[in-house]
Amino acid sequence: MWMSGAGQVLPRPMTTKTEIPASACLSAFERAARSTSSSRRFVLRIAGQTTLLNIAGQAAEDAVLPALEHLCVQPSGTPGPELFVWDQKEASVPFPAPDLETGDQFRNGCIETHADSGAVLGYREEPGTAFRLEKSRGWFAFFDAETIPWYERAAPLRDILNAILIRDGSHIAHSAAVATEDGAALLIGEGGAGKSSTALECLRAGMDYLGDDWCAVQPGAEPTVHSLFNSAKLRPDCVEHFNEFQPRIHNRDRLEDEKATVYLHRWRPERMRLSAPVRCILLPRVVNRPETTVEPATPRDCRDALLPVTLRSTPGCGASSIPLLVRIAHCAPVFRLNLGTERQRIPGVVEEAIYNS
Repeated sequence: MWMSGAGQVLPRPMTTKTEIPASACLSAFERAARSTSSSRRFVLRIAGQTTLLNIAGQAAEDAVLPALEHLCVQPSGTPGPELFVWDQKEASVPFPAPDLETGDQFRNGCIETHADSGAVLGYREEPGTAFRLEKSRGWFAFFDAETIPWYERAAPLRDILNAILIRDGSHIAHSAAVATEDGAALLIGEGGAGKSSTALECLRAGMDYLGDDWCAVQPGAEPTVHSLFNSAKLRPDCVEHFNEFQPRIHNRDRLEDEKATVYLHRWRPERMRLSAPVRCILLPRVVNRPETTVEPATPRDCRDALLPVTLRSTPGCGASSIPLLVRIAHCAPVFRLNLGTERQRIPGVVEEAIYNS
């Protein structure tokens, strides 16, 4: 729930004219750091930009760091945004809530403030998170980090990271991405289309891996895909096929209710690629025949596969989201990837599509 300092439950808003002072958020994080006797700083390279990540408490660190640790770098250059993250339950420090007006509405988990600072506030009852992002700083709180769903641990901070990406002309995309020395292929499709299994087949064959579900894409003259999370996820019925992954499954005791999750940076760090030029977009679909093939598709096909699930699953998408996502759909040649039953042949088809694009 969204709580004020007094613990009252507040409505879920879309817009509010009342600003949360940055000082209140900073004070909340400082109290959380004192309460948990722990505050660690990490330097991340996200979509080509240095971001400082401050985490108070073990619960928040366990929820955030595994999926992001491949982005950790040594400090250098001019830092970009600085983020402060804590867990309300562990620290007993609630996220500062705005003074909401009667009639405020809720839309896709986001409040867009009308204050001069241009800050963005976000709220999600499920999985239970809140954030505030201003120009150079942001604050993010879990309501109870131990209870957030597995898919949020596999892609943490997704909403506040996307708000940062949008400001730089990039956008998070519901896609997998793999790469060779010639560039990258984006794999775009709804859940169950074959993105994750295709990305892992390509990793197994020696290709580089940027993500299996969420990546950052920067359209433009030289469109680029950036890795955000090093997690890989498989349906339990696919785990047996990827036998080498089994000893590394993070949530082995919960596979009745969750997809198997592996953090690849801890296993194959040499195959993690942080960014690559986009050479083609592949729309995977499973077909009932042995061979895997590609056939021409259109940017409209890509838009139909990309926009609904990305917008639906990414709270905080603003007015600029649709134009950015449309540009992504037009940033490279688009093909249908017909996934055959002879899985070992899939990487060769993907690699050829990259090379020929």
